[in-house]
Amino acid sequence: MKKRPVILHTDIGTDYDDSWALAMLLCQKRWDIRLILVDTGDLRCRAAAAAQILTSFGRDDVEIGLGEDDGKRYGFNLRACVRPEDLARYRGRVSPDGAERLIEIVEASDEPVSLISIGPCPAVARALEKRPGIARKIRFTGMFGSIALAHEGRPGPIAEYNVVQNIPAARRVFAAPWLEARLTPLDSCGKVRIAGELFQRLADSPAAPVKHLMRQYMIWQEAIFDKPFTDRSSILFDTVAVHLARSTRYLKTDVLRLAVDDAGFTRESPRGMPFLTAVGWKDMPGFERHLVELLLSSGDKSSAISPSMRENP
Repeated sequence: MKKRPVILHTDIGTDYDDSWALAMLLCQKRWDIRLILVDTGDLRCRAAAAAQILTSFGRDDVEIGLGEDDGKRYGFNLRACVRPEDLARYRGRVSPDGAERLIEIVEASDEPVSLISIGPCPAVARALEKRPGIARKIRFTGMFGSIALAHEGRPGPIAEYNVVQNIPAARRVFAAPWLEARLTPLDSCGKVRIAGELFQRLADSPAAPVKHLMRQYMIWQEAIFDKPFTDRSSILFDTVAVHLARSTRYLKTDVLRLAVDDAGFTRESPRGMPFLTAVGWKDMPGFERHLVELLLSSGDKSSAISPSMRENP
């Protein structure tokens, strides 16, 4: 089966779901990963966090691109184990202009490129500003917005984080004429967790990538919670975007015309662009089992983290 070229755009290191999402992507054999594009403040820390996961999978052939430091402080919550200088030890290519690399990869590709965007998106917006035509060669999947539900299925929309942190960038992304556009808002992704027996299977896994994820998950929790969870994950919003980029198997979907308003709310609008939108679940427990099985399979193809990329003591 021919692999599909893909770029992951992420703000890894703020919430921990980006780390789970990157690991999930690396576990899927159908993707040809061309670039990990890290975006918004603390770029070298974010890139180093991505590099550690890539190295744990034995994938230090994957290029990392640095996005836009827009001057905002988003919060990087892995400082206890990731430092900006760690990036210098990554064996793969690190490109200082990630937006330009996105453009180059898309324009050079003989087939459409999938772009999975799971964070505030100034680098994607800049790429679209420089080369609007690339949208016609991109299958876009995003984790953005809140249509009718907020976190944990609470009723009513909110101005969702990935949108409201950079509203002008989000508006440009939502208005782009993508070849194909898919979206998971909080309505679907806002209550996915791994808990109970499934979480314990991950905690007990000997696979190097899973051990890395679980160790850093505990460090991440200690940075933001007084009492870390030991029996469940945080909400895994971004993993749904990785799934949706290839499949709607577990999801209820509808085609909605969506736009971002001046306050950062994602609204249905007759002038909005059409998105295949994950509005709910057909089988959320099935997706959670699928995610765990994918992560556990990483032991079949991974290598231990090289000494140069291990967490700091």
